[in-house]
Amino acid sequence: MDQLITFIIHGRIKLIKKLIQEIEMVFSAFDISIDATHKAGDALMFTKTAISKGTDIVVAVGGDGTINEVVNGIMKSKSPKKPILAILPLGRGNDFVRSFQVGKGLDQLHNAIKQGNSVQVDVGNLNFTGLNGNSESRYFINIADVGIGGVVTEIVSSSRRLFNAQLTYTMAILRSLFKFTYQEMKVRADNFSFEGDVMSLCMANGKYFGSGLCIAPKADLFDGMAEIVILEKISLWEFFRHLSKVRRGEIIKHPKVYYLQTTTCNISSSEPCPLDVDGEFVGYTPVEMRMLPAAIRLLQFKLL
Repeated sequence: MDQLITFIIHGRIKLIKKLIQEIEMVFSAFDISIDATHKAGDALMFTKTAISKGTDIVVAVGGDGTINEVVNGIMKSKSPKKPILAILPLGRGNDFVRSFQVGKGLDQLHNAIKQGNSVQVDVGNLNFTGLNGNSESRYFINIADVGIGGVVTEIVSSSRRLFNAQLTYTMAILRSLFKFTYQEMKVRADNFSFEGDVMSLCMANGKYFGSGLCIAPKADLFDGMAEIVILEKISLWEFFRHLSKVRRGEIIKHPKVYYLQTTTCNISSSEPCPLDVDGEFVGYTPVEMRMLPAAIRLLQFKLL
């Protein structure tokens, strides 16, 4: 095969040596390269290196964090030729692929690459204050969340994997509700403005976060817009009373829950507020967001 395929694997995947052997066997007819990450930032670096070598397809093997780094590697590459992004979802939450269904097996991935179907999907860009206090820029393909999401992500990332992903995230949300301090936020978008005490403000390209919570049921990967979901200060009881509806993807009818759409927005807060990007805690407000329509080609699966 003429195509060059680069597999970028999250280094903490269980039985990673066996997985690499299976990749080499299933894709023996292709020209492939395999890299396993060891620390944060490796997937981004490996992606940029692969693009400089002319790779045609980059396969993100892992969860939403791995996908995010690969997306950033593609978007930040200076090469005029951008590869197709493919995904083998083997992470903890796997939320992005709930909005864009993909297969979970190597055979399905192999068939999808042979069929060669891909679509252009939107990507969001963020400018914000990084963990080191300096201004940073980062892309997201799923959801960026200002507020309690950053606290939840911190707790999940430091939790031992004793439970399944959904229970882990639910317990992290519960712990976060007790320690989170509500922030007064100001939002200025191209078509609306908002000011109030906020628990969470999501900028959604995909529909799901937190291991299956459909927080943004109207989000669309192809419309060039972000769905902005704002949760004002609500009680612990109110939050958990509506949680099952969120999992089902229902619109929450509540005076302190807002669903809006925009292409750009600026978010400021009374105190620095944590920012979660595709499941990773990356920094703080102020945040500037803009959507980039049809920015990445994504391999499209036809499930068997």
